[in-house]
Amino acid sequence: MLRHATATTTHTTGNDIIKDACCPMDTIAFVNKPTGVGIPRLQAGKEVNRKHREIRKMLKIEKTLKELRDLQNTLHDLGIEMSIKDADAETKSDYEDAAMTINVYEPCRCFAWVGMDGVIHMRWNSYPDAFAWFRMNLLLDLARGYMLKADNITKSWTHLRRNLDGQDAEMPLPDKLAGRKAEYEDAANRLRDLIKADPIAMDLSPYECERLERFLRDPQKERLLEYDPDDPFYRDMFNRSLIDRDGLTELGRKAMERYVASV
Repeated sequence: MLRHATATTTHTTGNDIIKDACCPMDTIAFVNKPTGVGIPRLQAGKEVNRKHREIRKMLKIEKTLKELRDLQNTLHDLGIEMSIKDADAETKSDYEDAAMTINVYEPCRCFAWVGMDGVIHMRWNSYPDAFAWFRMNLLLDLARGYMLKADNITKSWTHLRRNLDGQDAEMPLPDKLAGRKAEYEDAANRLRDLIKADPIAMDLSPYECERLERFLRDPQKERLLEYDPDDPFYRDMFNRSLIDRDGLTELGRKAMERYVASV
């Protein structure tokens, strides 16, 4: 009883865990002296979680790289070179998390980078789980690049003849320039075929749908008799085959019906 009474005197004032005055001393010693067994287990669990996160990142990068290689091969078949390289020191100084860079120089300059988590970044957009949209936007940029090159040949020739001959009338292109323009237009059309074949080309935003509705309400109000390659909306809608120089296409009508049905 002396042992138990001592326990009561010692621990009822300083340790709220022990409530029972008859608690054995060996039990009291166990409670008041932490073993620390749970700490290594917690640390081990954190380490396992960290390794799992690293593995997921590696798998994501591998998946992104495979998708990029497939796109690279597709563009190569069209005569467009896309480079995929490890990020250099300069790129990492600009984008600390960069693992790879993507570059296209012709028909226009396109740059993107891939983070250590496998996410692609191009301009102000990021594509964490939407490689298809990165592919779509890159193809749209390239199609626009070829169309601008084709348009610039005609504009430059017209400007030159006007300065030399003082003629305002549009002059026929020489055979060499006409052949080069046809090559650019053919490249743009092949890119547009790839874009048109992708189901997401028909995915409209509310803004895009509202603009396209104008063609249905009043075809003369915004008729694209003259395609403006510098207008982002016209550029994308035209290259997605949703509009042409006469207005809304059949594919455009289907895209609108699909959008309306989804809201």
